[in-house]
Amino acid sequence: MTALSLDETTVPVSLPAFLDAMTDVVVVIDAEGRVIHVNEAWRRFCSENGGDTESQYLGYNYFEICSNGITASDAAAGGVARGVRETLASGVPYRCEYPCHAPGKQRWFELCSYRLEGADGRPYAVIQHRDITVRYVSQHDAREAIRDAEILSALVASSRDAILSHDLGGRILTWNTAAQELFGFAAEEVIGQSVEMLYPETWTQSLGRYRDDVLSGEAADFEAEMCGQGGRLLDLWVTASPIRGSAGDVVAISNILRDVTEMRAEEEAREAEAREVIHRAKNMLTVVNAIHRQTARKADSLEEFAEIFGARLQSLVTSTDVLVQGRWQAASLRNLAVSQLRPFVNDLSRVHLLGPEVSVDVQAAQVLGMALHELATNASKYGALAQPEGEITLSWEMIGGPGATVLRVAWEETGIALDGPPKSHGFGTDVLTKLAASMLGAEPVYALGTEGVVWRVEIGAEYFAAE
Repeated sequence: MTALSLDETTVPVSLPAFLDAMTDVVVVIDAEGRVIHVNEAWRRFCSENGGDTESQYLGYNYFEICSNGITASDAAAGGVARGVRETLASGVPYRCEYPCHAPGKQRWFELCSYRLEGADGRPYAVIQHRDITVRYVSQHDAREAIRDAEILSALVASSRDAILSHDLGGRILTWNTAAQELFGFAAEEVIGQSVEMLYPETWTQSLGRYRDDVLSGEAADFEAEMCGQGGRLLDLWVTASPIRGSAGDVVAISNILRDVTEMRAEEEAREAEAREVIHRAKNMLTVVNAIHRQTARKADSLEEFAEIFGARLQSLVTSTDVLVQGRWQAASLRNLAVSQLRPFVNDLSRVHLLGPEVSVDVQAAQVLGMALHELATNASKYGALAQPEGEITLSWEMIGGPGATVLRVAWEETGIALDGPPKSHGFGTDVLTKLAASMLGAEPVYALGTEGVVWRVEIGAEYFAAE
């Protein structure tokens, strides 16, 4: 085989023509690295990228050109130089990929070097540069897509929110661990099934309409009642969005589901409590209005009205405080009695409280609180608390055993002397006789004799409970 000379006078016409016909950038260097030939693609590359178009780098040292052109890292330039020199020395082809970025543009090239023997017996290297930017970017994008898919898959798997996807026909495609925990169905039980299995029979929207609403954006976020295993109803906040394929067409629908069942139950409970508070406030205002009206009718002066009305309002506040301790559901009868008696006597040794632990509801607490206030007021003025030998026994018992039907509450003052029953009665007497009858459906007994005072009332089972 005849050796080829790379001198311009000896190189066959076909070799430069062949190199010029190549779309890859090609340069031929001698053993010292001097550029002795370039092809048309090289010259075009120089022209388009601000290179030396006049000399086209002929006679320049290729390794210096390479070092100046590769801007991503000095290591890449050093690797190319070492690889090409190895090709010149041993004849082993060298291949690498390297970045060669231009201002405002990122590029990657594949470099391949081969050794040729010249007619003078000296080695030369043919170096081919192929632009692989499109391929590199595609591979990079593919790697990024795989990485993103893996990250997304991990996020879905570890999400505390239930996440599922279904195709446009409604068949469930994916089902994460949180969905399994929420609904109680394992993935193998639902994959391939219609998403309609998660909705109650009363669900009126068709699957097609639901799909169209999601695709149009009308149903991006909404609340829905769905079914778990065994027909368990769940209140869920749903975020639905279309899933698009690589071509941009919608291939599936994703659903992120957050359980708001407890939150909705709490909201309903708060609303019920708010309604109850309003109801109780109205009742309280009604009682206050009655106290005001009756106190004003019986008072002989503004000062007397202010004193009595203020004391009665304080009694109502005291009962309310005890109710607050019971979360406004019930009040301990013992605590209620102590709270109402405390303003009238510091030493409760003359007051005997006898009875089991019982709680009364809001209405009974208000009535009993007002009654105890009136009884204690009278006792401090005329009765047991105003006389040195006087004693008070407040007792209560549940009548009827474990299934008690009534709570009997009795107030008795002994060791006193009275002139006899009063010739007239005021608001206090009405509280002790009429208020309990109207608010609790009871028939109280109120008796004042020359030697004592007795007040007794029996309250229905709906107004109390054993603690």
